[in-house]
Amino acid sequence: MRQALRCGTRLLMKKSGFPLVPVLMLAAGFVATSPKCAAQVRTPSRARLLQMQNARIPFEPCRLPGMNEDARCASFEVYENRAAQRGRKIGLRVAVLPALSERPAPDPLVVLAGGPGQAATDNAEFFAEVFAGVRRERDVVLVDQRGTGGSHRLGCDPYRKELQSYFGDRFPIAGVKLCRSELEKNADLRFYTTAVAMDDLDEVRAKLGYERINLFGTSYGTRAAQVYMHRYPRRVRSVILKGVMSFDLTAVPATERALDLLFEDCAADETCRAAYPEIRQEYARVRARLDRGPVAVELLNPQTGKSEQIKLPLLVLLSALRGLLQNTGSASQTLALIHAAARNDFTPLAKYVLASRRAFTGAVAIGMSLSVLCTEDVALKPGTSVVGPDDLTAVCREWPRGRLQSSEAAQVRSDVPALLITGWLDPATPPQWAEDVAKHLPHSLNLVIRNGSHSYTGMAPCVNGVMTSFVATGTVTGLDTSCVKQIRRPPFKTADELAK
Repeated sequence: MRQALRCGTRLLMKKSGFPLVPVLMLAAGFVATSPKCAAQVRTPSRARLLQMQNARIPFEPCRLPGMNEDARCASFEVYENRAAQRGRKIGLRVAVLPALSERPAPDPLVVLAGGPGQAATDNAEFFAEVFAGVRRERDVVLVDQRGTGGSHRLGCDPYRKELQSYFGDRFPIAGVKLCRSELEKNADLRFYTTAVAMDDLDEVRAKLGYERINLFGTSYGTRAAQVYMHRYPRRVRSVILKGVMSFDLTAVPATERALDLLFEDCAADETCRAAYPEIRQEYARVRARLDRGPVAVELLNPQTGKSEQIKLPLLVLLSALRGLLQNTGSASQTLALIHAAARNDFTPLAKYVLASRRAFTGAVAIGMSLSVLCTEDVALKPGTSVVGPDDLTAVCREWPRGRLQSSEAAQVRSDVPALLITGWLDPATPPQWAEDVAKHLPHSLNLVIRNGSHSYTGMAPCVNGVMTSFVATGTVTGLDTSCVKQIRRPPFKTADELAK
């Protein structure tokens, strides 16, 4: 187990999170495992593989992204309209990383990905490394939520070929209308909400023969986990919620709070303080400039190869900062972009925004994301959005809405043992939300990481080990979390160092 944690540490140190972290609420960036770590991979026992061959879902060996071992994959069909139980069927992609034990524990760990719109199997390498310790005794199950990955993915590009479209709302209305017309040819967009997806998950659970499961949800996946707990309370043995979403979407100045903490930490660091001695004042000047109106920037259009002038508004700055601040590894980049903009050089900021939004459409299934956001978030708190500063009210007038279930609108109350993992610096799911959720989970521990944010940067191997112990024991009582005090921000770098 120690070797697996060391391998996970090397992997995650290389995963800076750019460009995926600013996309939405993703766990981390991804790169291939080093050869030395690959050599440590063990194979499931023959007895375990024979058990899987006899499952009610036919599995075949498969190679998931970044993995250097075979998983077991299957496609399981469900009705798109679960309530009617007729009409179009869609396939759900199910992948199992089998337990390594000859006699594995009967309750697997099931991963619920973030977004909304991210596929669990796309991040298989990351989850395999983080939960290497869990796999010693349990299966790790990855189910692409309906509308994502290999489960009838609702992918589209709302930005099209117009460069300026990347520098406005995250979901441009004109592009959203085109996405709707494309996707409705093969999908009823009302049926891709969280509650329907969790009903899918329980059907998969039953087919796989698991009586109870352990849940891991990250970011939006924490909402999905809470919905499953609400709908199927007797099927959950334990739950891990990382980057916790509350159903009370009370607006909090999370980005400004995280930015203020960054400025404080910079001032306390000799290298950072020397490089950016007036960073607070510089940010104030940048805000004041954009408050007066958009800034014109010359930028190369990567699709045409020609230079174009775009207008960069305040909304885009706030969105970019929120994305950057989700990862402690990109703190130095955040400061460098502010510093350049304060000198009237907005080009680095514009390049960053373009790169992150182009990555957005590849990493996230936009159609599924909008089906969730427009049915759930807009109904819960009109005018707000969990994905950033955008007001989705107008966008969601152009998108079909499903029926809001009670489990998608109320805070779950449960006696299930729960481990909440919260980054103190998180601008996406602020610590206040975890506190709200923990109040209704009496057998929970809210583990607050002072030098953690929304992404997983810096948390391995400490948090890997804490989660492994929690799943093994199924209780937060006596859980050793002392290593959290040793988690530090990555070292600050100057603009010149970043440019190398």
